[in-house]
Amino acid sequence: MKSKSVQTLKGIILIISLSLLILIILAFLLSNEPLKTLNAIFLGPFSNLYFFGNTINSMIPLIFGGLGILVALRCGLMNLGGEGQIYAGGLATTLVALKFMPLGYISIVIGLLVGFIVAALISGLSGVFKVKWNTSELITTYLVSAVFIFITNYLISSPFKDPQTNLIATRKLQYMLHTILNPSLLTTGIFYAIIAVIIINHYLNNSRLGYANRLVGYNKEFARYGGISINKTYMIAMLVSGGLHGLAGGFAIVGTYGSAIKSFSGGMGWNSIAISLIALNNPLGIIPAAFFFAWINQGTLIAMQSTNITSDITLIVQSCILFLTTSVVLLGDNK
Repeated sequence: MKSKSVQTLKGIILIISLSLLILIILAFLLSNEPLKTLNAIFLGPFSNLYFFGNTINSMIPLIFGGLGILVALRCGLMNLGGEGQIYAGGLATTLVALKFMPLGYISIVIGLLVGFIVAALISGLSGVFKVKWNTSELITTYLVSAVFIFITNYLISSPFKDPQTNLIATRKLQYMLHTILNPSLLTTGIFYAIIAVIIINHYLNNSRLGYANRLVGYNKEFARYGGISINKTYMIAMLVSGGLHGLAGGFAIVGTYGSAIKSFSGGMGWNSIAISLIALNNPLGIIPAAFFFAWINQGTLIAMQSTNITSDITLIVQSCILFLTTSVVLLGDNK
């Protein structure tokens, strides 16, 4: 088992190395000033407090999303609906926080809680399909997510759109998380993300429900023989997975955007899958994996300001990482 873990870790290092090599090749192919572009991508996020703080801040939703994927994976499930769950959870957080705005900062807490519940219910719907009809959660999470993306788009674009802004967005929140590294956008949300990592790590490794989660994912029949309810464990895993995605969207709103902007989720759900896989499904590994993604993304944004490179280079690299992390050959899991 230890040898397999080492082999998998070597596979992850290989995947990251290949992804960075692809990034370097793309810079030389697409940029008029490749060396300047690469310098901005790799060193830009560390060049001053503003860029560094923004890099850390962009980790926050990725950490929550990565944890959401991890909980499902450790139970032998795959939640492909993260994008819709993040999007719907973010909108729910916004609308509830606006409704309870007279309560001050308590409105943020209520909004995040409702965002968690809404996204948990969306994911839980796929859990119901899995439990009652053994429907593949790969299909149902994706399809249900797609439906809620359309619903959320409609709600942001029409009934809840702020007429006083040119953006397709809701009204702005008056209360948001406090910034901690001016002039960057970094907020106290990073502390809550770290706390979430600690809680999920404890939940999976030191709690009865977490033990059931892990055992079902490792050997479902053995878990059933041991008296564990497979259906109950599946439902809990899907609810927690969706709820964490909802928090990803909620913290993106109350920490960065201040309102639900159309399509604000921008691939967070898909990146969360790669982040969990790069972390080797270890909660503590989610933080460095999220930092890697945030680093590349922020570096590309910096490079866009001084070179002719576009954000498409980030999308290509992220897609390559997601594709490569599904390779059993690279991960060393081939028999």
